[in-house]
Amino acid sequence: MKLKLLLSITLAAVLFGCTQESVNQPIFDRAYALFSDGEYEMSEEYLKNHESDLKQPLSDADSVYLTLLKSLYKGKFTLLDWKSIADTAWLNYCIDFYHKTSDSEKLAWALYLKSVKNMFSGNYATGVVVLRQADDVAKALTNNELKFHITYWRYASEGSSFDLGERGLGLVEKMRPYTDRKSVV
Repeated sequence: MKLKLLLSITLAAVLFGCTQESVNQPIFDRAYALFSDGEYEMSEEYLKNHESDLKQPLSDADSVYLTLLKSLYKGKFTLLDWKSIADTAWLNYCIDFYHKTSDSEKLAWALYLKSVKNMFSGNYATGVVVLRQADDVAKALTNNELKFHITYWRYASEGSSFDLGERGLGLVEKMRPYTDRKSVV
């Protein structure tokens, strides 16, 4: 009887602990929401201003979330800083984590980062395959910022030169549903 009670209490504690939201979650969620709205600099600034508020030590979930955010910031969706994105081994860890937790949106971002990291590292074929995986995951999502960037890189991987010739105008049309920007290129 005592063993059953002890096992029940242990199981309840584990289940309760798994459902608890991280105390850092609101900070990460706000930074992520700003990023997803296309407010990259504001998002990065917000996280920098609140980094000292993060409760330590970080949980695995917090570490993965923080690494994902910082990798997104380092890329800033320019071609300048892709080498400083987390290495593909860490991105694989993020991908596995978000796959297990069924967080499709963050999974798609992690796949996206891994694909572009691979392309810039010379592993073009792997990058294209992973980008297609990111695209497959993102199709069911409503995050237009994510879809915008995946579409941009999908088009690039198909050989577009990104000029405003016929293929460039096709890119603009493919990206238009995912943005309210006046200029997408």
